[in-house]
Amino acid sequence: MRMTALSAIRSFFVGRGFVEIEAPLLVATPDTDPALSSLEVSLQAAGRAALMTSPEFSLKKLLGQGLGKIFSLGKVFRDEETWDERHVSEFTMLEWYEIGIDYRVGVERTRELIGEVASALKISHHPLLQPWDMRRVEDLFAKQLGVSRVGERSVGELKGEAARLGVHVHESAAMSGWGVC
Repeated sequence: MRMTALSAIRSFFVGRGFVEIEAPLLVATPDTDPALSSLEVSLQAAGRAALMTSPEFSLKKLLGQGLGKIFSLGKVFRDEETWDERHVSEFTMLEWYEIGIDYRVGVERTRELIGEVASALKISHHPLLQPWDMRRVEDLFAKQLGVSRVGERSVGELKGEAARLGVHVHESAAMSGWGVC
């Protein structure tokens, strides 16, 4: 099943003109997200390095060089993950970028991908194959958490709401306004 799914993913993207990128696994700078912890390794010849937490940085460098439709499907590594049935330190990640599209095209591309992988796996009934209930994040925050006007509030106000809800806020939130884990 895994081989069929991976093959369907690759076929989906290649069939739409994307180029597959094999990002390096061992890097000097593992990620740009301060909320992620990399697995560090010691190399006798080169010193400290880390296993990649995401192919994002490598892919974005290629976007900057003019590649407009790229994807990566491969292993990534993260430290400080709680090992349970949903989290491990090594896992396979799909990441893709396409210049010139908006989120609506991204959503449709995701729906098509799920449909093609499900078809390859001969899955015809699954909640992800049903019509999606599209909602604004702002509306979900208000309805599910009682937090309204998220886009209009200061970082301090949002941190206060997070504390009220018992949600951990990563220290990077002070710089960006985001970082809720």
